[in-house]
This record gives sequence, structure tokens and C-alpha cells, in this order.
Amino acid sequence: MQLALLQGVLGELVQEGSSVFWLWIGAGGFFLATAWFVYLAATSGGSHTHHYVASTIIVLWAGVWYAIMATGGAISLVSGPGGEPVVYYFGRYIDWTLTTPLLLLGLAWVGLGGTGVGNRSGLIWGLVIADVLMILTGVVAGATTAFVSGLFFVLSTIFFLIVLALVWGPLRSAAQQGEPEGGFGLFYTLATMLTVLWIIYPIVWLIGTEGAGLVTAPIEVFLYAVLDVLAKIAFGAILLGGVRRASGGQQQSGGGSQRRAARVS
Repeated sequence: MQLALLQGVLGELVQEGSSVFWLWIGAGGFFLATAWFVYLAATSGGSHTHHYVASTIIVLWAGVWYAIMATGGAISLVSGPGGEPVVYYFGRYIDWTLTTPLLLLGLAWVGLGGTGVGNRSGLIWGLVIADVLMILTGVVAGATTAFVSGLFFVLSTIFFLIVLALVWGPLRSAAQQGEPEGGFGLFYTLATMLTVLWIIYPIVWLIGTEGAGLVTAPIEVFLYAVLDVLAKIAFGAILLGGVRRASGGQQQSGGGSQRRAARVS
């Protein structure tokens, strides 16, 4: 009886407002982006395969979990700020546990270049581990209330600051001193974009249903959907566009050199 009651309340809350609508919009956007990135990979000429694979996995994985949440999966009920039941979309944390490390890997690959990644494995592992700990502590913060929630939110924020310190410290220095894929400008653009967007995520958490409850669940879902689309689709589009332009420039430069050599001979 209690389980059936909880399931009924959960169903009503999920269907309330436009939450499901925005989840389906997000899922559709990610699946369209998956097809787009696959097309880009097929027309890339075989260069920068790692970027195409990672970018495609990111949007496909996000689309799957958005669809799961839209159909009522990967969600549960938790106690809100005022004690009222609110929907807890833990599926978004499952999404982030894979996609955020891949985003950081893409940024690291751009910054370090193809030849520098193997020499900085410690830095890459540091980024990935700090990021995963940031997400896992966020899971606990969202699923608990009062003191425990606040404590784990602070821990998650600390790990987030470690990620930023690694990005703007050793990774940025390596990108400046090395030969980043697509040039340092591409790395700087992607790092800035990721930093700004990821700073907004905890702000949404604080004002959303898992935090102070200042906005409704549909608005929270909409805000997260916008952030996810920008952090995954837009980020991937800029990254792939940058490395494609760099590859095209290198090929044209190589072709020009060959033509000049032929004229000289």
C-alpha cells in the first residue's frame, strides 16, 4: 500500500508542468546531435578519430538517459526543503559520471596534442578522478537533506575547484608550451566555455528542488537541459569544427609544399 502510494505521488509529480516535455526535447536534441557527429566522423578523412568517438558517445549517452527519465525511469522521491516530496532525477548523475570525464578528456587531448597525452597521464588521471568524485558527492547531496546534503555539496564544490585548478594550471601551461590540436585559441575557448557552464550547474542545484527550492521542478529540468545541450552538443561542435579546420589547413599546407617542390624540380 505504501509503495503504491509513493509510486502514485511520483507519477503525479513527474507529469506535473512541463518536465517531461523538456526531457523529451533534450533527448531529441542529443539523438540528432549523435547523427550529426557520426556524419562528421564519416567525412573527417580518418583524422582525430578519438575526438569524434568521444563526442558521439557523450551526446548518445546523454540522449539515452534523458529518454529514460522522460519515461519515468532513473527517478525517485526525496524530501524537499519544506518536507514535501520532490522528484529526484538521479539519472542525470549517471549521465554526468560518464560524460563529464569525456568532456575533460576532449579538452585535455586538445590542449596536450596527440603526442603530449602519454607524457601527462598523471594530470589526466587527476582530472578524471576529481571529476568523478565531484559527481558522486553530488549524488549524495541530492539524495539527502539538511546537514548531510550541505556537507556533500561543499565536498562536491571542493572537487570542482580542484578540476578548475588543474585545467587552468598545469593543463593550460602545457597547452601554451606545447602544440595543442587546433591551436591554443581552441583550447582557451573550450576551457572558458566549460568553466562558465560548469559554474552555473551548482547555482541551478542551489536554487532547484535539491537545494533551496526557489524554482519549480519544470524550470529546473529546463535549466539543466539548456546547460547540458551547451556543455555537450555546442562544446562538441566547437571542438570538432576546430580540429577539422586545423586538419584542413595542414592538408592544404602540405599540398602547397608538394606543389612548390614539384615546380622547383
